[in-house]
Formats: sequence, structure tokens, C-alpha cells
Amino acid sequence: MTTADAAAGAPLPGRVVVTTRAQQRVFAALAAEELGATARATRVALSDEVGRVRARITAPASMRPEDGALLTRVDAARRRVAEDGARLTGAAIGSVLIHVTAARGAAAKPRRVS
Repeated sequence: MTTADAAAGAPLPGRVVVTTRAQQRVFAALAAEELGATARATRVALSDEVGRVRARITAPASMRPEDGALLTRVDAARRRVAEDGARLTGAAIGSVLIHVTAARGAAAKPRRVS
């Protein structure tokens, strides 16, 4: 096969495998960005759902006033993982469940100890 054949769309021998760990990292980064969390604080568990990927995401969310409503952002994160996650990893995604473990932000005042 020549470079011209490859450029013309001819099939290339071999295969591409995106590991489960790579999918978890991509999904965590996408969800964390929408929720205002860090990818490190975001956990992703993947399982099979009738031949499709089921993603269960656990993460904190920021609660700054400029972030908007929490429910709206959680739904945006769910949609982003489903759409962009599928596009980036090539996975067929069946469902995305997001559990918010904490709400953090400027609204919380530090406790004063006397």
C-alpha cells in the first residue's frame, strides 16, 4: 500500500483499540470540565449495557454564582460525556449516570473556631 492509497481512503491493515482506562480518563475530563471539578477528583466506572458502554461518574461540583444551576450543569455534563465521549473514543454509549458527591464554592463560609 502506498501513501497515495492511504490518502484515497483505502483500508489500512491493523486495528485501533481504546482501552477502558483511556475511556475513563476522557469521560472524567469531559465531566469535570462541565462540573467545575478536577479530573483527578472525578471517578468513572464503566460497564456493559447490552453491548454499549454504561458510564457511572462520581464527582464534586462547584457552586459559584456564575456557574449557573447545578441541575443544568449536571445534565450538560451527562450530554457532553455521551456525545463528545462517543466521538472521541469511538465507544457506543448506552447511558451516563452522574452522582454529585459535594457542592463546593464561594457560597460556603469558613467556620470560625473560637
